Amino acid sequence: MKKSVKWIAPVIALALLSGCGKTGDNASGSAATGNAAQAVAAPAGSDWVSTVVKTPEFGYRMGNPDAAVKLIEYAAFSCPHCARFAQESEDGLKAMVAKGTVSYELRPFLIHPQDLPATLLVGCNGPAPFFTIAHQLFSRQETWLANSSTLTEGMVSSWSAQGEHVYAAQMGAHLGLPAFVAPLGVGESKAMACMSDKAAIGGLRESAKIAETQFQVSSTPTFIVNGAKADINGTWAELEQRLRAAGA
Repeated sequence: MKKSVKWIAPVIALALLSGCGKTGDNASGSAATGNAAQAVAAPAGSDWVSTVVKTPEFGYRMGNPDAAVKLIEYAAFSCPHCARFAQESEDGLKAMVAKGTVSYELRPFLIHPQDLPATLLVGCNGPAPFFTIAHQLFSRQETWLANSSTLTEGMVSSWSAQGEHVYAAQMGAHLGLPAFVAPLGVGESKAMACMSDKAAIGGLRESAKIAETQFQVSSTPTFIVNGAKADINGTWAELEQRLRAAGA
């Protein structure tokens, strides 16, 4: 399923969340080949996996900023393919990041209406817990998305008429997202404030423009390896091979 031009859309039934696009139609050159790069030690007292920063493109990057292999993933938190990739890749990708040879940046890309509040919440407590919260959203995706079944067109129309910031906060509250992130260190009042953040919503719009114009992203997950769009089917096994060929 391709990204909607407008983020505020009519109610989407839970059944429709089964698709979020296929990456098989991504255009890319062949993978680079070469020997694995030498491991790079993190600064004293730190490690690369816990070195997380927010990027100018509104993503979050884990790892050595000067890594030989730079991986970007465009993902939607409602996308089941992205959730599967997150589960499959967690150990192997973190091992590469820990060596200092790979940096991994996750850039949210909104596919369904439910993605807006979820995306606003993931960065609510700053860079450090971003990947922990993202992993929980992916691993328990079916749980929080299940509340979509009780959405009505009247609810969405009412929220939308009051602006995206109201829509995002009310959608998130209906999905139970504040309660979901509370054990992860995001209090309810802070969660509601983050989901109502107009500046953050504007930043996500800018991120979408970059994705669409620079990399022609239209579906998730989409992977960028060292600046080139990777022509893979979204599985960790295939991406791991590509990363190793690039020198991971």
